[in-house]
Formats: sequence, structure tokens, C-alpha cells
Amino acid sequence: MRYNLLFILTLFALETFSQRKVSGVITDLSDGDKLPGVVISEVETDNVVVSGIDGKFLITTLKDACTLRIAYIGYAAQTVNITQDTTLHIVLEQEEWELAFGEFGMVPQMGLARRLSIGANYEAFNAMFGMAFSNGYDELTFLRSTEVFSGVYYESFEKRLFYKMNLQTNFHQDYSFGVHFKWRYPFAPQHFRPFSMLSAGYSQSHYPSKDFTHRDVYVSASTIFDHTVLTVSTGYQTLNDFRNWGASAGFYTRFKIPVSVGFTTGYYVDYLTYSTFLHGRLHRNIHYRLTYDRIDTFNFFTVGFNFIIYQ
Repeated sequence: MRYNLLFILTLFALETFSQRKVSGVITDLSDGDKLPGVVISEVETDNVVVSGIDGKFLITTLKDACTLRIAYIGYAAQTVNITQDTTLHIVLEQEEWELAFGEFGMVPQMGLARRLSIGANYEAFNAMFGMAFSNGYDELTFLRSTEVFSGVYYESFEKRLFYKMNLQTNFHQDYSFGVHFKWRYPFAPQHFRPFSMLSAGYSQSHYPSKDFTHRDVYVSASTIFDHTVLTVSTGYQTLNDFRNWGASAGFYTRFKIPVSVGFTTGYYVDYLTYSTFLHGRLHRNIHYRLTYDRIDTFNFFTVGFNFIIYQ
């Protein structure tokens, strides 16, 4: 009797803590092509896999009964409830692309990501306090290593246009501000995507106490290479009496731990610029970001925290 009870309890435990193996293939509704780089994630867990070049995937769930989310940039996401081992054939449909500028017929309408990131920061070298508002602009650099191949950033963002507005001041004469935009997968509703992102922005700093005045207008393009995002940029800067066109190049990547890093260097004829950052997550809704910038002989080190509100 005792052995029968032990056997029954063992079977119950195996059933309770069992996992599910889900395999399948993902194709495009319009032409039947296999889709590589599609993100398959188990909802409310960190269990994530990506479909291979042949569109196939295999995921072992952490829960006996769960929901899988299938997401791919430019396509409508799907969810599938799983209660047993199974093989799936997922067909994804491309999202609708509406023309935003009518008669020009060129630019697709771009949705804004439904997230609000509110940040506070402190620039240590110049005692500047600041705030930033965005819909996920900085968090786009917070890559999952399993998502980088398909260019899916930070919890599978599905929208394309991101913005950031920031302001710093020492509450006297010194101040800085900036407005920045990122557009993911521009001009590319189909599979060929030469750039994963285009960016543009303007920033201005005026520190009379340091004899420092700087303005920067830039455009940049990014693409994915292996596990790293590479970025090239060109723009026009003024630094005190200098006025120059220049260019910069850099990268950012994420490690297996929840931290991403990046580095950029620029050449503007009369001076060089450097920028590096470390971005990490303390909690799903709380991120930190450390940034070091050097413009000619001027140095800036900023510590910031972002609180993310999901709408």
C-alpha cells in the first residue's frame, strides 16, 4: 500500500512539473515563404527562442499550460495556448501600411510605441540635473541576445517611431536639451531591410561657467551584424568657435546578463568626440543608464534611471 501511494505521488509530481515541447514552422501568408528570426516567447517568463533560416523552431515551455507569443517586425503578432506537446504551423500576416502623406505616396504611417519612459539623471562633472521623456528610445538598445538576429528590440516592440526629449540644468546659467527620433525598418515592408533603423536629432548645450557651447544636428543609420548593431552617422556641429561637418561610427550589443553596452567615436575636423554607455535593468519597469561623453577636451558623465509605464 505504501509503495502504491509513493508511485501515485511520483506520477502526480511528474505531471504537475512537466514541460511541453512545441515545434513548428512559421511562414508568410502572402507568399508562403519561411520566416527566419521570428521571436517565440512564453508569456510571463524569460523563455524565448528564434526561428531558424528555414522558419522552424523548437521551444520547451517552463509551464505545463502556457501561452506562446509569436512576433516579427512588420507582421501582426499571434498568441497560441499550449496544454500538450504539439507541432504548429504559424502563418503570419503583414501589417497594414497606410500612406501618411497622401499625394506623395512615399512614407508609410508610423505608429508610436505604447510605452512611456520617464527618466531622471545627474551629470557629475558639471553638477547638472536632468529629466527625459520618451516612448522607449533608450530601451531600444537593451537587446535580447536571442532577438538581435531579427532586429526585435526590448520585449518585442511592434511600433516603428520612437522619440526622446531631454533637458538638463544646474538651475543657474548652464543648460542643455535635445530632441531625438528613431524610425525602425524604414522603407521596408518586405523582407529586404538594408537598415534596421534611421535616426535624426538635434541637441544643444550652453555652459557659460565652463566656456562651452555646443550644437549638433545629425542623421544616422543602423544595421545588424551578427550579435551587434552597427551605426554610422553624419552631421553638423558647432563647438564654441568651431563649425564643422563630420561623421561618427559605433556599435552596441547586449550580453547574456541583462546589460547592454555601446561605444561611438566621431571626427569633426578640429576635434574628436567619444561616447560610451552601459544600460541595465533593475526591474521590468526600472532601468539604469551610465553614459560617458567627451567632446574635444570637455567631459561628461551621466547617471540616469528610467521608469517605464506600459499603456
